[in-house]
Amino acid sequence: MADDKVMSILYLSLFKNLLISKGFPLLGYSGSPVSLSNHRQRISPKQFYTILDQSLRSPKTAGLGFEYGKLLDICAAGTVGQLMMSCNTLDQAFHQFLRFYPLLSLSAQLETSIEDDYLVTYIDSLYDKAIPAHIQCFLSEALLTCIVTQARWLSGKPLNFRKVQLAYARPEHYQLYQNMFGCEVEFACARHCIVFDQQLLNTPVLTANPSVFDIKLSHCREVLRQWESMFSIREQIYTLLKRAHPDIPSMELVARTLHLSRSSLYRKLRLAETNYQRIVDDFRCDEARRYLQRNELSLCDVAENLGFSDASNFRRAFKKWTGVSPRHYRESLKKHSPQPA
Repeated sequence: MADDKVMSILYLSLFKNLLISKGFPLLGYSGSPVSLSNHRQRISPKQFYTILDQSLRSPKTAGLGFEYGKLLDICAAGTVGQLMMSCNTLDQAFHQFLRFYPLLSLSAQLETSIEDDYLVTYIDSLYDKAIPAHIQCFLSEALLTCIVTQARWLSGKPLNFRKVQLAYARPEHYQLYQNMFGCEVEFACARHCIVFDQQLLNTPVLTANPSVFDIKLSHCREVLRQWESMFSIREQIYTLLKRAHPDIPSMELVARTLHLSRSSLYRKLRLAETNYQRIVDDFRCDEARRYLQRNELSLCDVAENLGFSDASNFRRAFKKWTGVSPRHYRESLKKHSPQPA
């Protein structure tokens, strides 16, 4: 995925403009200036990360992620942006964003839940944890700023997060976070998390248009189907498993959803040197690791979230997948978790 050219070069063009406006050069880009103005061009996340790494090494560029997030205007988000603008409420707009965000070249996994009177959204896989800290900060600042800025724009109200939790250690420019988000910000947490007051979801969208909504929803569905067909059979099945989670669809249902016969799906899996059960096991293992990062979940909770009948079955499966018990895996996470600055 990191090497696939799935990102619009628009993201790089906006980044270049931001750097120039602040007096910094764009480094690490070997393409032509003309390509930057052709928004049909695509780059890979790996290329984008390399450019960010080289261009943001100066301490003076700290905090540019907030400025970049403001540039990610919903009007420039194509059909997905138009769909969100036509929604009736912020709740509807946010759920359409959760559904179609892959079309915005956003690789993160988003998981939402209602806890008490709050909408809690966990953000995973926004970046590879091996990338430098300054890129982690930049990407996180940009995404969260984009979300809160566009919520304010859609509603016409000065909305803020209730709380923000981030998985990296507190940076030196940490005060900018509270200034931007207007709430408590915690660092060195298990995972990224943003919290909204649930009542804000009922806020009307100023640009609501039911007729446009129906048209754009149909368009987004078709584009998402085409987008998913660009990826390997393993990645397509992963996407379906993510949608069905915690249920695991049968191979027959997966084949029908992908518009394949069972035998055609079997052949594709064989060519990829894998099989359906192996992909399911890998998916459940990845989900298990993600849930085990959340210290507030007991092993029974994790087992239930993964669809296991009880914790003992989950423990046996996890040890088969990883070679270690869930408890030992969770303890290893604590030992290697980032420490506050």
